[in-house]
Amino acid sequence: MESGDIKGVGPSSASALAGEEKKQELAMKEEEEHQEDEIFGKFVPGPLLPLKEHIEKDKEDESLRRWKEKLLGCLESDLNVDRSSGMLGTFAPRKEPYAHTLEEETTPSGVLARGVYTAKLKFKDDDKRCHMELNYSFEIRKCD
Repeated sequence: MESGDIKGVGPSSASALAGEEKKQELAMKEEEEHQEDEIFGKFVPGPLLPLKEHIEKDKEDESLRRWKEKLLGCLESDLNVDRSSGMLGTFAPRKEPYAHTLEEETTPSGVLARGVYTAKLKFKDDDKRCHMELNYSFEIRKCD
């Protein structure tokens, strides 16, 4: 026997052992994946409901209400997604009306952003007097 050879384990036997170990490792991974499929494969998510409806659903359960409040913040008021204000400029009175085009904004996307939103536009002067108020709503939904 040559030095370095282990009795009964030659180069061909060592590669056979390595191949057998890989087969066992693959079999274990497949078994784990199969078990995960059995556990998670039967899960069916509930229907998509607006956030307000989820909040109202368990209103009488105090502990659940507090938990939702920790996750989402204050639940009693409406949810204000974005708020912005800006100055249009100084305008002198004239016969023709002024026209101002607002910058285009990108709406949120994805499943969580879908729903009906309400918005309010106010036109105030420097003295905080409201000269015009416009309430409107819009819907973000998946395009067909």
